[in-house]
Amino acid sequence: MSAKVVYIISMNDAATRRSELAQRQSFVAALLADTQTDQLLIFEPPNLSWFAGAPLARGIFHPAEQPLLIVSATQRWVVCGNNDSQRLFDTFVDDLGFQLKEWPWHTGRDKLLADLCDKKKLCCDRHVRDAVSIAERLQRERLTHSPRCQQALRDLGRDVAHALEATGRAAETGDPERELAGQVAHRLAHRGIEAIAIHAAGDDRDASDARPAYTDHKCQRSCTLSAIGRRDGLHVSASRTIWFGFDEEAGTKQREIAGQITAARSAALQPGVAVSAIFNAGQRVAKALNQEYAWRDGPFGYWTGWLPIETLLSPIGAELLATGQTITLTTRVGMASYLDTYLITDAGSERITSDVEGTIRRYRIAGQIIELPDGLRR
Repeated sequence: MSAKVVYIISMNDAATRRSELAQRQSFVAALLADTQTDQLLIFEPPNLSWFAGAPLARGIFHPAEQPLLIVSATQRWVVCGNNDSQRLFDTFVDDLGFQLKEWPWHTGRDKLLADLCDKKKLCCDRHVRDAVSIAERLQRERLTHSPRCQQALRDLGRDVAHALEATGRAAETGDPERELAGQVAHRLAHRGIEAIAIHAAGDDRDASDARPAYTDHKCQRSCTLSAIGRRDGLHVSASRTIWFGFDEEAGTKQREIAGQITAARSAALQPGVAVSAIFNAGQRVAKALNQEYAWRDGPFGYWTGWLPIETLLSPIGAELLATGQTITLTTRVGMASYLDTYLITDAGSERITSDVEGTIRRYRIAGQIIELPDGLRR
């Protein structure tokens, strides 16, 4: 089976993608009219993935070799090296209305780009010459995902959660952090997911380090695993905690507190709700449990999607959540932590990093039943 067929199966049919592209082209047309420019240049990988609906820069590591897009009010071009053009069209953009401009790999793209942009008024997602910078406007637009991408995020979230949970179910006392991290990476790769980051911390090493690198430390009492996975240009984050017969009173108490704070913030995830209201929902619980200062140890969440972290959530943020956005919530209380990704829906929110075989713990918040992953006991 060719790579092209595999991709189209994973990201739905070309007709749906053409409809998405028409909507994004209309957005660009309005943007060009507003900025009084002729063409939009798209360089940044998350913007390439957003507009094309596919990870065009995947596997191309040198910035000067990465493709770019030129978009006018009615037309769109892929600009790339001759060694990438066939693959990009076969795999990602065939039959989607893109035209091609290519440079010989050995001469570079600068001259071609100069010719294509000559005498044009430009806007760009980077600071380039006299182009109007529209990076922030593109970021705001790409935060809201199409129905097709929402389903892709659900599928990705399920598979990332499964990789963590399955690793936890197979773990044994004394397993090194490196071994457990390797098992997560293997399970992600088996499902076509690129591991952007994997953390493993045994025996509470993460109590003082929010981003612990995995080592050869042998996990005797517990291990917290976390991962950021990317597939088809989209990202989700999740974590799970494994307990090897661990029943220390302080640890279980901290996990219960972290769970209640997370559940309160999860219940507050609704379209039209301000970011500050999400923070405050957790703070009310944290204060009642004498943990009102725990939030100072790290961010309580961030927007995610075409980047692993789009923008951190601010305790005083006035931005409003919208249907189709994805939010990762994170809570740390001492040795206990939660990390999961949520899709904002018309009905509220949906925790997309859940595994059907995973153990859960339920919380009742203002009439809602909130399900969170429970510790995996071995």
